[in-house]
Amino acid sequence: MPPIVETRDLRKVFRTVKRVPGPGGALKTLFSRERTERVAVEGVTMSLEAGELVGYIGPNGAGKSTTIKMLTGILVPTSGEIRVAGLVPADERKRNARIYRRRLRAAQPALLGSAADRELRAPARDLRDPTRDVQAQSR
Repeated sequence: MPPIVETRDLRKVFRTVKRVPGPGGALKTLFSRERTERVAVEGVTMSLEAGELVGYIGPNGAGKSTTIKMLTGILVPTSGEIRVAGLVPADERKRNARIYRRRLRAAQPALLGSAADRELRAPARDLRDPTRDVQAQSR
């Protein structure tokens, strides 16, 4: 069975125009267009199997959020390859979203777990509806 998430030599570089300070800076910036590059992600290679539980940790600015955005198709990598459930996230994002939703619905019974797991999540549901306790007491 192929990996559910696979990346190879993932790289993301953000390019911005270097701004010139001062009153005439905007005009100078308009014509000079000196660019700066900031590497957000470099050389990320991973392979995750279905059902595998992983943590993605690192210091601020390490590229964790940028990597997740590339995995979901929100950002397009500068170079490297990504496959999630056999799809390239940045290609045809709307079509991929429909496929992801279908696959998630199919997997939901396994994700929901046992009745005990649902009970553990019950307090979180109560937090979303602060009027729930008030409604229960008034009955």
